[in-house]
Amino acid sequence: MNLTDTIAAISSPVGQGMKGIVRLSGSRAITIVAGLIVNPKSESPKTGQVAIVIPPDNVIVKADILISRAPHTYTCEDMVEIHTFGSRPLLNMVLEAVVFCGARLAEPGEFTMRAFLNGRVDLAQAEAVMEVINSSSESQLHSGMRKLKGEFSNEIKIVEGELINLCADVEASIDFIEEDISIVSKSDIVRRSKSILGRLSSILYKSRLQNVEQELPTVLLFGPTNSGKSTIFNRLIPDGDAITSEVAGTTRDIISGLLQIDDLCIRLLDSVGILGTQILPYAPQLVLNREAVAITRSVLDTDVILLIVDVCELGNWRKLIDEISGRNYIVVINKIDKIGSDMARKMAEEDNLADCIFISALKGDGINCLKERVRDAVSLHRDIGSHFTLSSRQHTNLTKAVAILRQMVNSNYDSIEFIAFDLRCCLDLVGGITGRIMTDDILSRIFERFCIGK
Repeated sequence: MNLTDTIAAISSPVGQGMKGIVRLSGSRAITIVAGLIVNPKSESPKTGQVAIVIPPDNVIVKADILISRAPHTYTCEDMVEIHTFGSRPLLNMVLEAVVFCGARLAEPGEFTMRAFLNGRVDLAQAEAVMEVINSSSESQLHSGMRKLKGEFSNEIKIVEGELINLCADVEASIDFIEEDISIVSKSDIVRRSKSILGRLSSILYKSRLQNVEQELPTVLLFGPTNSGKSTIFNRLIPDGDAITSEVAGTTRDIISGLLQIDDLCIRLLDSVGILGTQILPYAPQLVLNREAVAITRSVLDTDVILLIVDVCELGNWRKLIDEISGRNYIVVINKIDKIGSDMARKMAEEDNLADCIFISALKGDGINCLKERVRDAVSLHRDIGSHFTLSSRQHTNLTKAVAILRQMVNSNYDSIEFIAFDLRCCLDLVGGITGRIMTDDILSRIFERFCIGK
């Protein structure tokens, strides 16, 4: 693809219409159109109504031409639009005429690619063009428009700047390692990495994955094996299909059901339990742990997470908080029938557990209170209006960056070189979202999804 050519394409949609548009962009765009004008008043045409002649039969057609000069255009190049009757055969004739005079047929998405390469938009904004065009709901349209204005890019650039500064300090420490000079301490690296991790998790939390059904709010039951998630699911949805058992790890797949709370309909998900040290008699621990990780990653777009904790195992809840850092969650302490409500609340206070819900899924105690909290949390989350819709590429990059940072924070690296490597990988992933770091083959794959003329 030669990005110095003058390109042309029909930019109006296929179908009948009073007006159709042929768009040109490039250094020769104005000259080419000037050569088609009948009796031009000057060598440099201006915006207005003209008559153009279409070779080879020299058909004369009335048209409005709109001329925009670089760099104040979408592509940062000279651009011309020829507006004429919406007849598709006529538009094809006009397009053939400008190609005959020296333009080249544009590749899919080439106008937006030039806008990106010339610095008019970053890659996230360029992808937002396609999101706006393909939006099928108001929420998708609003997301695309906000991303076009750069709101999503600005959040990513803040994280990118923090990563660059941290990478610089860590790599400077490597340069002076023989002199025993420490530019940044390990505790400072962990602190700053956790701050970046929180920002990335927050972006994921208030985002949506494209092509995923998002009409109903989603609530996820999350927690250790045998903490009572399936019993809660069946209690909330009386005709639910969740399997309950005293054996840990009975649930092996995501189970979904519709929960009605007043006038609010919610999609409730019962997930695989996160294993502790116990080995199941019928499945290796490692296998089920991988299943749990895969499933919890697949529901990163959930509105509210219910963190279910067995009252007799309150010490496990802090580890689970790391898994849902930055998300909208409610801590639910289950099985209070084992020790009594008063004792459960006292134990929670001693463990610094505040603002949690106490229930007995087996007895039904506290279920109505849980429903009220779920309703309020979902309603608040849906009213925030801060959601972005992510492309699969953007979602993958963010998820991988979060995983790398989380592993780095939780690992006791002895070598600062390992830390520098992880930070560099994370920076590459985050930089790839706005296009600061991007390879040609990935760029081509992104823009070829656009229609010709955009």
